[in-house]
Amino acid sequence: MSFAGNQYTSDEGYDLDTKGQIHSYDTANAALNVGSNNQTILADSAQALGLKYAASSTSTLTTTGDLLAASAANVLTRIGAGASGEVLTGNGTGVLPTFQAAGGGALWEQAYQTTITDNVFDTGTVTFKKYIQAYLSWSEFDLGGNTNYKQELQFNDSDTAEYTSRYFCNANAGTRTGQQDLNVFEACGTMSETASAGSIFISLINISGQNKYGLAQGNWIDSSSGAPCRSSVWFQWENTSLVTSIQIDPNFNDVNYKYADATLTVLHSDG
Repeated sequence: MSFAGNQYTSDEGYDLDTKGQIHSYDTANAALNVGSNNQTILADSAQALGLKYAASSTSTLTTTGDLLAASAANVLTRIGAGASGEVLTGNGTGVLPTFQAAGGGALWEQAYQTTITDNVFDTGTVTFKKYIQAYLSWSEFDLGGNTNYKQELQFNDSDTAEYTSRYFCNANAGTRTGQQDLNVFEACGTMSETASAGSIFISLINISGQNKYGLAQGNWIDSSSGAPCRSSVWFQWENTSLVTSIQIDPNFNDVNYKYADATLTVLHSDG
């Protein structure tokens, strides 16, 4: 089979005259003009020619890390990449999500950390969040040749008698009210300078306008028997101010009582 000449009877003489134009049709042949760079052709019955050039992902996204979203029905828009550590956060119906700093949630952040030698702990002023957890560990004391049976805690350098505690140490229990220095750790025995390594975990709720409630749990080695011991102290600081600093000392009333080697780490969270 062969054809002689043009197999089409007529093209009705419609010629394109602009770069990028394509043939289209309404009620007669027509030209669809080229769109902007990186746009794409979409079917659209509302258009006279039934087609249109519109934004594409290529024309909308401009930077590494950009995300494609809809700002309205069938309207593409760009969400710029967030900063390092930010998370994409929904902002409600009809509003584009945005990258924002990671919220408190259940994330715990380090608020303070230090290791000391022949000293006591004082965090200085810190903007603590709603929940506070402190971890204290020590390997030796410097007690001026004496022995120790407790460790004490203050908030905001306050030595006012507004600390109340209920403690349990091994098989012994008791209550202390109106303490000037909270006995956050009850040794129920003796701790010597070099033979009483241990640790304390302190958990505290820090809400403005409310008294502060917490729990301290500790483990230590009895210097005389070498046996492991434990202590739990439920405490209340009868002060409605926010906790902004923490002090821990083997004995606030004796400047010779220090930690020979100890580390304190404080975490906080808004929960």
